[in-house]
Amino acid sequence: MSKALLYLLMATVGLSAWWFYQNREIPACSQPIFYKIGTFDGRFDINRENFLSALTEAEAVWESPRPEWAYGGRELFKYDSEKAKLPINLIYDYRQEVTVELGGIEDEIENTEADYRILELRYKSLENEYETLKAAYDRQIAELERKSKVTRKEFEEAKYLEDELNGKVSEINALADRMNRLAKILNMNVNEYNAVGALRGETFEGGVYYSTSDGEGINIYEFDSRDKLVRILAHELGHALGLEHVSDSSAIMYYLNKGSAGSAVPADLKALKTLCKQN
Repeated sequence: MSKALLYLLMATVGLSAWWFYQNREIPACSQPIFYKIGTFDGRFDINRENFLSALTEAEAVWESPRPEWAYGGRELFKYDSEKAKLPINLIYDYRQEVTVELGGIEDEIENTEADYRILELRYKSLENEYETLKAAYDRQIAELERKSKVTRKEFEEAKYLEDELNGKVSEINALADRMNRLAKILNMNVNEYNAVGALRGETFEGGVYYSTSDGEGINIYEFDSRDKLVRILAHELGHALGLEHVSDSSAIMYYLNKGSAGSAVPADLKALKTLCKQN
């Protein structure tokens, strides 16, 4: 074999090795995923600093050391606007508009219900006062009926009790009317809340991880609290790692954002161990 042919063969082998190295499949969790904040819509009630802080908390869901995770503490994600290939976008659309509207209706319902409960307590108190007064009035009338002659003072006392009793009845009726009106408003608000809530459905997406030929990223569309935002971010970061949904409804990786825990549950950790090839 000539030297030229040998050099060409060596160059071909070297080039092939380099190509396979560059295009090798890197095991999940072996190096951090670099991310950055992409589109940031200012109509959300959060600034960039607090959003980045929520992202840090979401990272910790997967990175914090735990007894169940032998290699906890490893850096799975890292914020780096220069190296990042994973933009995290905050996009305001009809989903957040619905959430804001629902929040306003909830406040109205809470205020109306609080007013109703106050009136309800007052109504029960008036009923007790009425019953006590009615018993005293009935006793006095029965006593007067047994007498052959009623004095002017006794008559005036009975008339005073009767007027007081009628006053209580009027107050109770007025209070009952106000309570009925509040109940109608409360029912209307509840119906409105249900109608608006139905627009988004049970599988309403607060966020989504996407991967296309043009790249990957995370879009956040809706949240009504910081805790929920952190869970949505942690969920989508999980998808960015390669995690699929799990069946535990309390898990970060459950397909609905129903849980309240701010950390990974055993089902999440089991999925993470399997993904990262740690048993």
